[in-house]
Amino acid sequence: MQQICTAVVATLALVGTSFAATINVPGDHATIQGAVDAATTGDLILVSPGTYTSNGQQVVDMLGKEITLRSTQGSGQTIIDGQGQRRGLVCHSGETRNTLIDGFTITGGSASAINEMAGGNVFCNDSSPTIQNCTIVTGEAFFGGGIYSKTGGPSVEACFIADNVSSGSGGGANLFQCTEPIEILDCTFFENECGSEYAGGAVYAMDCLSLHVSGCLFDSNVAGELPG
Repeated sequence: MQQICTAVVATLALVGTSFAATINVPGDHATIQGAVDAATTGDLILVSPGTYTSNGQQVVDMLGKEITLRSTQGSGQTIIDGQGQRRGLVCHSGETRNTLIDGFTITGGSASAINEMAGGNVFCNDSSPTIQNCTIVTGEAFFGGGIYSKTGGPSVEACFIADNVSSGSGGGANLFQCTEPIEILDCTFFENECGSEYAGGAVYAMDCLSLHVSGCLFDSNVAGELPG
């Protein structure tokens, strides 16, 4: 009887993992958002080289899904472009570290263009995604031109974060009231800038539970009258 039960459990486990799919962009869906909309837990979205944008308030909303979004040829050839008219990437539906974004250039994101204050290129609220091997450049917002995170605790790994601007604090990244540990690992912050009366040209963190920064390079970032 025990052997039968074990066999049934093993079969159910196999069935439970067999539904994970690989979705190709633009092969299966023309847009990254279309692929995210169609994806379910455990799916892998593979994005071919190209520049991807949208007509909405963001190019990509991860919708809280525990999926992997990965470029096939790396950030140099695969671009999420906000065109100065919208945010680039949004995580605001309880994403966990199992939501993985890997190998994109995220650029031209603007919070101000959609009458928001925070998160030009990447906006995280109550979410903890993993963002790795990304180039995050030329974003604009009042808080966090490159990356903004409120509550949650994302992991940012091996990313190049440059030329982002905030009118307030945190040109490269603004981390606020983070309720879970944040990791910034092996990243470069270069020539990011915050407002003249604010702090954190590269990174600004306030009221965060835990912030672990390791193996990072900070170069030529500019702050205002307060510390950089």
